Amino acid sequence: MKGKDRLIFLVSLAIFCASSISVFAQSTTTEFCSASTTTPTCNCPANVHLLRTVGDNLYPVYTVTFSPDGQVLASGSNQGTVKLWNPDTGKLIRTLSRHSDSVWAIAISPEGQTLASGSSDHTIKLWNLRTGELLSTLTGHSDSVMSVAFSPDGKTIASGSSDHTIKLWNLATSELLRTLSGHSDAVESVSFTPDGQTLASGSWDGTVKLWNPRSGVLLSTLVGHSDSVRAITISHDGQILASGSKDNTINLWDLRTGKILRQFTGHPSPLNSIVSVAIAPNQKFFAASNDFKPIRLWNMDTGELFCVLTGHAATTFSVAFSPDGRMLATGSNDKTIKIWQIQ
Repeated sequence: MKGKDRLIFLVSLAIFCASSISVFAQSTTTEFCSASTTTPTCNCPANVHLLRTVGDNLYPVYTVTFSPDGQVLASGSNQGTVKLWNPDTGKLIRTLSRHSDSVWAIAISPEGQTLASGSSDHTIKLWNLRTGELLSTLTGHSDSVMSVAFSPDGKTIASGSSDHTIKLWNLATSELLRTLSGHSDAVESVSFTPDGQTLASGSWDGTVKLWNPRSGVLLSTLVGHSDSVRAITISHDGQILASGSKDNTINLWDLRTGKILRQFTGHPSPLNSIVSVAIAPNQKFFAASNDFKPIRLWNMDTGELFCVLTGHAATTFSVAFSPDGRMLATGSNDKTIKIWQIQ
């Protein structure tokens, strides 16, 4: 390596190792935590720790979610299966195996009876969560189904796809109610507000769109990212939407005004894409993962980074809080699910 190239390399390495995590313009922290299986947390409160590692270590885990009662943890993988786990013991309850390609998205109905899974096979499958019976297969998308969500009343399912559309389905009849068109690229994330009056969608076109799910009318478009929006989630009071982007930022939006409340640049390398975001039920903090292994937790009141979870050995594709907010599940390309005690 030539002298100039060596100097550039060393300077770049020093910058990377000392990268700060910018919470917002006035507040930063310079602590850097590297991934480690022996020390799975960094700078976390004493009560935050790894409870258990779950999984068969055979396939990358693309999505995780808890049932409303917290008794079941569901995961989807590139094997095309949905696995149901007991989060308290880590034991496998059953495997749902009818998709022919990767499962990217899972949602469980508010009453906890039905599980919806979205796949690269272009379908959404509906399952009886208790028995594992396949209830229905929803067809209509022309490309991978990247996201699914139930309306708060449990009557409607929204699905976002790489075909650039969102589709709304009647759960009872499996009928397609309407197709929402407006995004110019893949729709990787959809989420309802708690009152069911608004459906949000995040797209690779860099925008978040807000829709009236009953009429299909586009209400507004939130513009604030410079690259693909990979993940969105809405707070339990319905007032805040968090969006994570390939531009390496997380925006917190005020849904009443459509304005950005705070922007977090939370991961060391600017080349990293935020791939999953979850807001804790008590709305005191949120978790985000990206292409760089650790998961980071921020205090929503102060904007401070207060914990880094470093136990995974590869990209963490999905993060999900338990309904009581005491646990966080993380699914990773390292073929494991980790369950963390958070409170």
